[in-house]
Amino acid sequence: MAHLLHDLRAGDVFLEKTPAHAQFIPDIHQFLPSAKIIHLLRDPRDVVASLLAASKGWGRSWAPRKASDAARIWDEHVSRAQAAGVDLPPEQFLEISYEKLFENPVAMLKTMMNFLNLPWPEVEIEKAVAANAAGELRQGKGTPIPQRGEHEKLSGGRVQDPAGFIRKARPGSWREDLTWLECWQLRQALRGCPAAEQFLKK
Repeated sequence: MAHLLHDLRAGDVFLEKTPAHAQFIPDIHQFLPSAKIIHLLRDPRDVVASLLAASKGWGRSWAPRKASDAARIWDEHVSRAQAAGVDLPPEQFLEISYEKLFENPVAMLKTMMNFLNLPWPEVEIEKAVAANAAGELRQGKGTPIPQRGEHEKLSGGRVQDPAGFIRKARPGSWREDLTWLECWQLRQALRGCPAAEQFLKK
């Protein structure tokens, strides 16, 4: 962990956003006891559609090819993140709805900044939202995300999204992407999953 943090200066923020690390929140809290966790909860149907699309392109080496397998990945990540959140004080765990973030990005980002105790004027948030719209990101624009270490040598110092990484970037696109059979398989895989019920009953 030290090699990730040694370049930080007073006032710097270290952000780690690997989805799979949602399964290791207790370990993260052990090594970084003051870390704050923002859990972004998204409709499992959209997540499944995204994973299946990734399996045909940039994520073919790791993404599942079956809707049921993709749904189980969603369940595992969400269940573990929510279970870990119960054990953390409220000032260290915040769950945000992807759908609400899409509907009102400025308000939701203000909520996150307040949670992180970071000052960010609303006018600057509005500029950031506009600069990082899906269309801008597909063109390789947007706010640069710096990289360090070996990744810096490979990427030139900023994150480079692979082709097809930014897809439709809107809630509900699963209706266009998933077949009826994939929807059925997804529902079967998520039977008895409390976190999924709020989405699947709609």
